[in-house]
Amino acid sequence: VYRSLYYENLWEGVGAHFYGKEDGGMKYDFLLEPGADASKVRFRLNGVSDLRINADGELEFETAFGPLSKGKPYTYQLIDGQEQEVNCKYIVKGNEISFELGAYDPTYELIIDPVALLLKLDIKKAEY
Repeated sequence: VYRSLYYENLWEGVGAHFYGKEDGGMKYDFLLEPGADASKVRFRLNGVSDLRINADGELEFETAFGPLSKGKPYTYQLIDGQEQEVNCKYIVKGNEISFELGAYDPTYELIIDPVALLLKLDIKKAEY
């Protein structure tokens, strides 16, 4: 069983790291090489509706099983062995999600952690 998987060059200079969490869940991060264009990082959530950003900066959307949310992204750089947080927020256009970043040092790798999906499932709504 593999505990992690790296994809290189999803976009020029941008990879992804998928890895297992201790609770059995799965996480992923986008890894931007120094100088990579962060505006290229975009993804879609298929099979969802009412995609929106709530007041806390989290993604919210409807699925066939009920509402879900995806926590606010955590973005940082490792500079001189210290984790330096970078301001980051989701941008939603239709069904496409991208990121808006605050100031950061483009000479260091940038890690965008979109955070885990938070399940708010109403079993009564699910059809069998």
